[in-house]
Amino acid sequence: MVNSKMEEADNTAKSELNARWNAEIAQMETDKLLPPIANAEDEKDAGVQARRRLFKIAIEYGDPETGKILPLRKAAELMQKLDKAEDNGPVPGAYAPVAGAGGTPTPPSNKPYDLIRGKRTDVIVAEARERGEI
Repeated sequence: MVNSKMEEADNTAKSELNARWNAEIAQMETDKLLPPIANAEDEKDAGVQARRRLFKIAIEYGDPETGKILPLRKAAELMQKLDKAEDNGPVPGAYAPVAGAGGTPTPPSNKPYDLIRGKRTDVIVAEARERGEI
């Protein structure tokens, strides 16, 4: 008896959730955030693939500690931003040459190592000022 009441409450909660999600998805279709489903049996249908990706993003960007998913509207907006970023190609400068990656190294300075060996930095700076180098 208790189990049947629990199952009934669980089924009621599931049907309320499904009804709310269906209403949100229908609104997103009218707002052009999701393409409509032309053939629900076809796995390659754009609407079916979009919904699969929508829920994948909602789960991926949700809160794993509480088990909550990202709200579907936010997931759809994020999906559009991700698609737009992919369409724009790589970021500017992604294939730019790296400075100093090739060529000749800079020659060593003409200062002998004896000028700095075993000395503190403040002493080295003071001596360089005396010589007029800084």
